[in-house]
Amino acid sequence: MGCRRTDCFSRPLSNLFEKLGSTVGSCPLFFFVIPIIISAVLGGGFFFLKDREDNDLEMQFTPKKGPSKATRAFVRENFPYNKSMFSEDRLYEKGNFASLIAVSKNSDSVLESPALDEILRLNEKIMNITVENGRLGFYDLCAKANGRCVSNVILEILLDDETSITYPEHQHGSSLVFLGSALGGVVTDANSTVTSSQAVKLLYYLDNDEDLEEASKLWLRGFKALLSDEMDRKQIDVRMTSFLSFFLISAET
Repeated sequence: MGCRRTDCFSRPLSNLFEKLGSTVGSCPLFFFVIPIIISAVLGGGFFFLKDREDNDLEMQFTPKKGPSKATRAFVRENFPYNKSMFSEDRLYEKGNFASLIAVSKNSDSVLESPALDEILRLNEKIMNITVENGRLGFYDLCAKANGRCVSNVILEILLDDETSITYPEHQHGSSLVFLGSALGGVVTDANSTVTSSQAVKLLYYLDNDEDLEEASKLWLRGFKALLSDEMDRKQIDVRMTSFLSFFLISAET
């Protein structure tokens, strides 16, 4: 029986690598220097990686021609947003904001001392966060209505010493405000008056102006850093979230 050739692949490959080895042996400097130069040139792109980061979650994870975008364009055209009169209900996007939920560590109400004192102290520290060497603070970056920063109504109610708070709606001055999104774990009496609450949610909305985007991002990072440093709270636990449009800055702590 005749012998069949089995080197139809191995012989050409052997010849190829023989020639390659001969070439490398003849010009070793070329094969040593060129890869280093190419690696250095391509690796230089990492210096620009930070500037080219794409943190737009909407662009990354939603269809470019999705029906929701057409609907938003219709809403934007027919219900234009007034920057001087901020309204959460009229936002086209998530907006720039930071939020925290303070939860009582024990059975005490967050609307009473000492938990309330911790919440007020934390809120004051948040109001004092500054960026750009102290040049800009919350009152410079906040979303405004009638020339004033949009505030947390629940804190206004508590600071006004309104001892009788009704839930889910409460008459504050001349306005009837909804507290269902601000208080959690609420216990009321027969008259819908709050007797205790296990959690309170605070929101800090920032202006959506593109000129303030970088400053807003720095402020939100300062917000995250502040709450991360405040780990020794004795009366409350805090969950925090902050958004810059569709860019998630921080998560839960």
